[in-house]
Amino acid sequence: MRPALEDIALIEAYINKQLTPDERQAFEQRLEKDADLKQATKDFQLLFPLLEKGFRAQNLAYLKALDAELPEPKLLQVKKGTAWKRWLGLGLAASLIAVLIAFATIYNNPKPPFDVVAQVDTYFEPYPNITTSRSIDSTLKKAYEAGLEAYTKEQYELALKYWQQVPDSAISWQQWRYMGNAYLALRPSYATQAIEALQQAQAQESVQNGITQWYLALAYVNNKEPEKAEPILQAIINNPDTDRAYAQKAQKLLNAMLNL
Repeated sequence: MRPALEDIALIEAYINKQLTPDERQAFEQRLEKDADLKQATKDFQLLFPLLEKGFRAQNLAYLKALDAELPEPKLLQVKKGTAWKRWLGLGLAASLIAVLIAFATIYNNPKPPFDVVAQVDTYFEPYPNITTSRSIDSTLKKAYEAGLEAYTKEQYELALKYWQQVPDSAISWQQWRYMGNAYLALRPSYATQAIEALQQAQAQESVQNGITQWYLALAYVNNKEPEKAEPILQAIINNPDTDRAYAQKAQKLLNAMLNL
């Protein structure tokens, strides 16, 4: 360790009362003879209490005032064998004050809270209509297919009106997923309906490849329940059968939620 850094360590130990009686006496004798060391010790005595108090608004104002009062660092001529340079003490003190000011500014001007619900706007894309015609009652089939047509045209409210003509017992898991997507597309309304529809789809789906789960996680986020979305996203990521594109989306959303 360089001698100058040794002096800085001694100053800190002196301020924090960590020196032995003999070391303290020897250090105080040096203070009486070395004006530069004495001034540096005073500078650090002003800084260390601030670290203990935390970065409150009043400390920020105090730090700025202290920064204005500190003289510019100077490189002084020193006697041969003397390790201490005044510019080092003052320069480090000024640097520490600058860092403290930066942290205090951040502390008193925090970033706005993370809006997790806004992530739905970023990641939601309605699942495309790729369902083939179903073998059901002709009247129900007409309502079902009319709903799909409206869904494809992004007429989600109209699609839901058609699908609501089909009794729950006749609704397939694919249709439940489309209904959940339609409710999500109409956010922030129908938040609970989106969750319920996608829960039905998940319960009936025989092979889960992460797609229905992805939209269910978005539905929970949309309903301001990210704590319920998180384990679903983690399950999507860990499921080897998950469609890769949805696994990547799940990872990105989870990272955003965790501020990673």
